[in-house]
Amino acid sequence: MKFLIYALITFATIATGVLVYGYTLSPVRSGTSSNECLAPARVLLSTILDVESQPSWRKNVTSVRRTGEASVWIEKMRQGAETTFTLKDANQRFVSMTFVSNQGYYGKWSAEFTEHSETRTMITATEEVTVKSPLGRVLSRLFFNPEEFAAIYLKELCSEAERRTVKSN
Repeated sequence: MKFLIYALITFATIATGVLVYGYTLSPVRSGTSSNECLAPARVLLSTILDVESQPSWRKNVTSVRRTGEASVWIEKMRQGAETTFTLKDANQRFVSMTFVSNQGYYGKWSAEFTEHSETRTMITATEEVTVKSPLGRVLSRLFFNPEEFAAIYLKELCSEAERRTVKSN
């Protein structure tokens, strides 16, 4: 019986410590990544905006469906998370959107395009994620790196944009 009481006290102490630590963490995290793509900015932008094709070139996306609004879509990830995106602005120099996940976080994503030639574009993406829950903040620090996520996305994006560029030539 004493062992059970000590185990419960230990668990409660650890849980309280994690929760208190979560309150000390900022709810907002951001990450930025850049990649040089062998594609023009217009192809990068059209690839980003062709959201229905993402399951074919993003390994962790299983489906994308538009809502009733043309500028809103929902991505479903392999792990089951669903994220609703809303396009805010898009042109050949800049694209921005907001997102809300069913996993308890929300944020904004933006990218800038800098063309170095007709077939070389530097893309820099920044993702800002807000996690309100103190426990969620701790878990996100353990299991999610926004810079790494952005880098993986840009690598997949550049590969697809480069494939589309070659195909159109």
